[in-house]
Amino acid sequence: KTRSEVSGTGKKPWKQKGTGRARQGSLRAVQFRHGGIAFGPTPHSYRQDLPAAKRRTALAMALSTKLAEGNLVVLDSLTFKEPKTKAFAAVMETLAAGRKPLVLDNFADENAALACRNMEGLTHIPTQDINAYVVLNSSKVILTKDAVEKLCDTFAKETK
Repeated sequence: KTRSEVSGTGKKPWKQKGTGRARQGSLRAVQFRHGGIAFGPTPHSYRQDLPAAKRRTALAMALSTKLAEGNLVVLDSLTFKEPKTKAFAAVMETLAAGRKPLVLDNFADENAALACRNMEGLTHIPTQDINAYVVLNSSKVILTKDAVEKLCDTFAKETK
C-alpha cells in the first residue's frame, strides 16, 4: 500500500518548527513504522483487445486449417438416450478423435452435454464461445450441423 492507501491519520505529527526534531508531514510516510511503501508493486493488466474482424479472421483460418488437415468432422446431431460417458467415448473412438478433441455443439440435448463433460482431454464448448486458440489447440474438431449453421450465421454477419 502506498501512503495514501494506508489506514490511519494524515495529520501532521508535530509542529514544523521549535521542537528540535526533523520536520514531518505525516506518520504514514514511508520512513515510519506502519507507513506506506515507497515504490511497491502495483498490479498491471497487460491484456490487449484484438479487433473483432481480426478475431473472426483468425477463427476462419483456424477452422480452414483443421479442414485442410482432415481434422474437422461434421455430425448430423449428438443425441443420446441417457447421459452415459461410455456411449460418448464410443462415438469419439469411432471418429478417431485423438487425445484432445473439441466438440462444438449448441447442446440442445442435455444428455450429450452431461455425457461428454467427464471425458479426459475433451473440450466441449457452445458454438458462440468458440475462438481460434481452442480450435488450434485441439487434435480434432467435431461439429454438429446446428453448430455449422450458427458459425455460418456468424461469418455471414461480418461480411455485411
